[in-house]
Amino acid sequence: MTIQKLSSVRSGATICILRWRLGTVTPTRILSICLTALPLSIIPRSAMAQTATDSSVVQDVVVTAPSLSEVQATARQSTAGASSIVTQQRLEANQITNLVQAQRFQPSLQFKALNIQNLTYNIRGFGNASYSQLLGVFGGVPIYLDGVYLPRPGASTMDIVGLNGVEVLKGPQSTSGGWDSTGGVVLMTTAAPTFTPEQKLEFSYGSYNFARLRASISGPIGGSDKAAFSVGYLNVDREGYIPDVHDFSHRFNSWHDKSVRAQVLLQPDNDLSVRMIFDFSRATQQCCINLFNSAVTNYVNGAPVANNFYTRAARFNYTPTPNQLATYESDISGYVSEAVMGYGASAEVTYNFNGYTFSSLSAFRGYDYYPDWRTSQVIDIATNYHTNGSPRVKSIQEELKIATPKGQAAEATAGLFYYYEGLRTWGNRQYGTQAGSWFGNPAFLGQVDDLALNGLTTMSFAHNFTNQIAPFIQSVWHATPELDITTGLRYSYTEREGSTWGVTKGADLSGLTGVQQNAAVNMRQALGGPAYSLTNPFFSYGTTTHQGLVSGLASAAYHFAPDLLGYALYSHGGRPGGPNISTQFLPTGAPLTIKPETLDNYEIGLKSSFFDQRVIANVAAFVMVNRNYITSIAALTSLGTTTNYLANANAARARGVEVDIRAKPTEDLNFIFAGVYNDARFTDFKNGPCPFEQTNQQTAANPYCDMTGKPLSLVSRWTFTVGGEYSHTFDETIETLGKPVTTFIGADFSYQSKFYSNPDDSLYSVINGYGLLNLHAGLRANDDSWNFTGWVHNALNKHYFTTLSAALYPGAGIVGGSVGDPIMAGLTLAGKF
Repeated sequence: MTIQKLSSVRSGATICILRWRLGTVTPTRILSICLTALPLSIIPRSAMAQTATDSSVVQDVVVTAPSLSEVQATARQSTAGASSIVTQQRLEANQITNLVQAQRFQPSLQFKALNIQNLTYNIRGFGNASYSQLLGVFGGVPIYLDGVYLPRPGASTMDIVGLNGVEVLKGPQSTSGGWDSTGGVVLMTTAAPTFTPEQKLEFSYGSYNFARLRASISGPIGGSDKAAFSVGYLNVDREGYIPDVHDFSHRFNSWHDKSVRAQVLLQPDNDLSVRMIFDFSRATQQCCINLFNSAVTNYVNGAPVANNFYTRAARFNYTPTPNQLATYESDISGYVSEAVMGYGASAEVTYNFNGYTFSSLSAFRGYDYYPDWRTSQVIDIATNYHTNGSPRVKSIQEELKIATPKGQAAEATAGLFYYYEGLRTWGNRQYGTQAGSWFGNPAFLGQVDDLALNGLTTMSFAHNFTNQIAPFIQSVWHATPELDITTGLRYSYTEREGSTWGVTKGADLSGLTGVQQNAAVNMRQALGGPAYSLTNPFFSYGTTTHQGLVSGLASAAYHFAPDLLGYALYSHGGRPGGPNISTQFLPTGAPLTIKPETLDNYEIGLKSSFFDQRVIANVAAFVMVNRNYITSIAALTSLGTTTNYLANANAARARGVEVDIRAKPTEDLNFIFAGVYNDARFTDFKNGPCPFEQTNQQTAANPYCDMTGKPLSLVSRWTFTVGGEYSHTFDETIETLGKPVTTFIGADFSYQSKFYSNPDDSLYSVINGYGLLNLHAGLRANDDSWNFTGWVHNALNKHYFTTLSAALYPGAGIVGGSVGDPIMAGLTLAGKF
């Protein structure tokens, strides 16, 4: 028996009365069928799964020794619902070891990041409205590694030992178990231990002293055929590519990652399987600065921005280095570093009894983040000394499932999901020696501003505890050999407790006059919180929430021909809200709690294969209606800085079409095209955030801007990936190499059209469309004993912003953002023994 966790395949509760009326069962069988239909995510019946070992089959879908995700890719062709998979073959051909790298082959999955902690994943435009960290709530796109939920997206940026598949399921998947979802889910898998001894070693070297070592060993324990193990190690180092013009030996955006993953697989008989996994990862980087792009000098109505960036910079005789995007050079001074640790253990037990399958997945995970930012991050002025928020997260997961026998008229799975997370985080913001002259009130430049702001420190502590329990059920009724009816139901109960405490301290103001003291207090309130006073420098807030969510699924899938499936699907999902906490103070008017977000997904699609499975073509059209969409708002202070908090938009909508084509027209050529058109926008958001260029029109009575009809941030209307590989196999043995070999050359190009990178849809947050070209070529032994690959990433050396904003700290209308990797090239040598 080989352990295979085919998770999240759509199924649903049987429609017993309809089946009885059709006369396909006797009344005495109704109760039996209804009971067996109660249970979650079901492995599709083998008759519906396309299996193949012929080399003519599309390699991205099935290979002769299929990994977990390649088996899933085949099964998905027989189920309702859009999905896409990056298989083990494509991961290895493109040197992919983490989700960030795999994302370029998943156009429906959008990834945006400021740093390890502040990042987001969206599917079809929904998941998280910005890249700002969320302490009180989780994103709407759950990410799983071997079935274990990773709620903190920073964990997914780290390199994964033994990564062998990345699958993206579109739309709510809550009735399949796991955490609640809106946009969809991401399933990552790693290779299980093998009972055949196997050792792998790989080394890569490339630009910016990129060096990666991967090593693994797997095999039976003590020669047993019932117990196997594997141990894998991965180390990645890369120097930074953004130099500091004050010291070119100092470079930003470096990366250092070490990961270990150990597994034990026990299979005492054909009915019982136990897989235990232990892992530890640590990543560090000198990151993440923003490059200066421009500054806003006039509001959108033409009025000048008083005390704008250039006015403030003139006080210091400072001019930023020009053309920073073109040169990838920064002129900031200071120290920037961050580190993240992820660690955990899981045990998955699967037991078969009389055709029923019982499974249990138990997991513990830890996530620690250590930032050390001692710089303004965008300009060379000492506006701040520390800007740090350090969370420590511990979580426990338990998921129980029972699946009915396969091959029956009704098949189903039911389960119970439980999750606990405890998060504690410490915040420390200390302003620099030039903060007074930069942030201060121009009418009090000099002693008052300096006493008020230089060295001003806000220290805070926040915690958030989450408990969720959720029973779920999903089953499929094979109404006819051609028609499957799928339904599912779930109820999630989530309790959250969150609170924040903080204190703001600064220099003694007793030597100032009363007027000067009032001015100093007003400046401190802008940066340290509206509740600040000389006698009470503290702030605190918190609450407890109890929220319930109902999720559902109904779909019909019909085989018009053996290789042509049409389906219609409706799914309802959501994500819990919770306390609106962070390490910052909560601005006046911000809600203390966030309401739960719900989403209705309507989808129709076709899945097909042609020419003896040499071509697989899937297309899906969707409409997603989101209510109480959780978004981020940046509130502007009187000194020009911003404070971020969460809020609910009344409604948002996404609608579009997805196309996925994978082809192998000849024995030597394979091809992939995946594209998405997505029109995602707010449909009701009158109390939305105001972009910087409109903030002069805000009033105390109406501090909002109407975002109704405006696009959702971080979503491109057009996104696609196209790629292919040509290979040629030499039948005869090449004497110098000692065995038959295959040469190969491949390329892929990914493109996304323009998008807003800030939730306020500022004109200064628009990132124009861009495309990235990647190349690879090499030589491999036909028995896979070794592989030599040369590669070039971003071959056209495109310089581009990944985020852009006019609401950057330290304010004053500075426009800047983070950038993507420049051209990088290298070589990889891999061997298997």
